[in-house]
Amino acid sequence: MKPPTANAVLAAKNVQRGLAAKIQETSGLFRKKQKVYMDRLQGHAIKNQDLLIASGAISLHGSEGMSAVEEDMAASRSQLSTQVQQQMDAQTQERTRELADIAKNIASLADLFKDLSSLVIEQGTILDSVEYNIERTADAMEGAVKELKIAQGYQRNTGRRQCIFFLILLIFAAIVLLIFKPRN
Repeated sequence: MKPPTANAVLAAKNVQRGLAAKIQETSGLFRKKQKVYMDRLQGHAIKNQDLLIASGAISLHGSEGMSAVEEDMAASRSQLSTQVQQQMDAQTQERTRELADIAKNIASLADLFKDLSSLVIEQGTILDSVEYNIERTADAMEGAVKELKIAQGYQRNTGRRQCIFFLILLIFAAIVLLIFKPRN
C-alpha cells in the first residue's frame, strides 16, 4: 500500500476542518439558544420575586431578624389568595417541565454529537478506502497501458513476420521448382 499522497492528505484535512467548523457552528448556536432560554428563566424569576414582594409574601427588610421574617411569612400566607397560589404552582410546574425538557434536549444533543463523531470517523474511513481504491486503479491502469503497448508491438511484428515467412516460403518453393524442373 502506498503512503497517502499530498492531495489525499490535503483533502482529508479539508474534510476534517469542514466538519469541525460545522460542529463549532452548531455548538455556538446551541450556546446562544441556551443563553436566551436562561435569560428568559431569569426574567420569570425576577417577575415572581416582584410579585411576591408586591403581595407581601417576602419583606424587603432583611435585617429585622428571624421573627420579622416569620411574621412576614405568616402574614403573606394569610394574605395570598388561592388564585395567586395556584398561579405560582402552575408556574412552578411549568418551569419544572421546561427544565426537564432542557435536560432531555441536552441529552439528545449529546447523543447527536456522539453520532456526529462516529459519522466523521466512518466518513474518514470510507474516504481512505475510496482513496486507496483509486490509487490501486491508477496503478492497474498504468500496468494495463504498458501491456497494451507491448501487445501492439507484438501485433505489428506478427504481420511483418507472416509476410517474411511467406516470402521465404515462396523463395524456397521457387528454388525447389528450379532444381526439380525437367530440362528439355
